[in-house]
Amino acid sequence: VVERRRAAGRSTELPVIELIGCGLVGGAFSALTHPIDNVITNSQKPMPPGAKRDLLSVVKRMYAESGNRAFTRGFAIKIVDNAYHMAWMYGVGTVVYDHIRKTLTPEGGRM
Repeated sequence: VVERRRAAGRSTELPVIELIGCGLVGGAFSALTHPIDNVITNSQKPMPPGAKRDLLSVVKRMYAESGNRAFTRGFAIKIVDNAYHMAWMYGVGTVVYDHIRKTLTPEGGRM
């Protein structure tokens, strides 16, 4: 898309709606680390004295307690939360940043 715009002599900056779309997709994909986040969280919770905290022991304990749900608990809300925040940062954040930069620099945005 950028190459076509450049070849046509148009601006290569993405419109706000495309920036928001990129943020939504990027935020949703960032939730793919959720299962390992759950393992890390479970390794830090209070355990009886002598309980092992290594990766394999924590994964086995989680699976024994809750099955596959132990690794996916909270996944949907994380997708929504990450997608919303990334869309906000890329879409609205970029517009606000450009406006402030143009307002504060004497050459109208050139740094």
